[in-house]
Order: sequence, then structure tokens, then C-alpha cells
Amino acid sequence: MQSRTEKETCRMGGEDFVVRLFQHVAPALKDQNIILDRTHRADHPARSPGQAQDILTCLHYYRQWETMMAAVLNQTSIEFEGHRVGLFQDSSMLTLQRCETLRPVTDFLREKGIRYKWGHPFHLHFVWQNETRSIRTLEEAQSLDGMPPHPGEQAQQSASQEQPR
Repeated sequence: MQSRTEKETCRMGGEDFVVRLFQHVAPALKDQNIILDRTHRADHPARSPGQAQDILTCLHYYRQWETMMAAVLNQTSIEFEGHRVGLFQDSSMLTLQRCETLRPVTDFLREKGIRYKWGHPFHLHFVWQNETRSIRTLEEAQSLDGMPPHPGEQAQQSASQEQPR
């Protein structure tokens, strides 16, 4: 079952200095009281010897999580108190699979320079023809003018256009 609090959960590699780390990464959080609903080690062992095990944490306030994740969006590596740390959104396998089904849409939006974001529960939000849109499936995307066709239909169209030799 997909976690209901997935939107506020992030995966990070690091140590037990979560609050200070968040305040370092997102200076806007420096004067705020950061409440962590839970912090625990991930179920899997460290990825390689000498590397710290991943830690999962859930912030109580969604806005704080959103502020922190926006701050790390374009950072590839974070140095904090002598440690190299990575912060990542922790998504369930189901969510990752759903995101993958909308890849033709996200590729198209990126190609056109249209910004989008993922919503919770699972939605893809973007502005299309001056209207905010929210879709869950490729079929919903197809109903919008100018969106790419479903990959299966695209393959069928290519096959039907081929001339016999």
C-alpha cells in the first residue's frame, strides 16, 4: 500500500543532525521550529562499505518539506559539518511506476519549456493554454489539443504509414 505521508517524506544519506541540516540547506527554515514526525534508518543496508545508511524522515509541516526540497532541487552534492549529504524525495515503487507512464507527457512538456510538478495523491500539474491542468493518465493528456499520442498509438501510426515493398 502506498504511504499516505509520502509527500512529506524524503530519503537522505547522512547522520543524526537532521534539523541542523535542513536549516543549513534551506536558510528560510532557520528561524522556524522544525518538527519531525519520524526519523529512522531505511530498511536496506548501506549501499557500499564505509557509506552511511540512508535515513528516512517525515516533517510535520508540508510547507517546510516543500521549502527544503525546492532548496535542494538543483544541488548535486551538499557539504555539511564535514559530511557529503544527499537529499531526495522518497517515493513508493507504485508512484515511480505511475510517473513513468506519463513520461511521454513530461518529455513533451520539458521540450516545450513548460514547467510541471507532481501532486499528491498522484497528479501531474501544469499550465496548458493559459489553464492549470491536472492529469493522472495518458488518456487524460490525450484529451488536450497538441499533446503527444499514447506510445502504443504512435507505434500503430508509424506502422500504418509504411509502404509495402
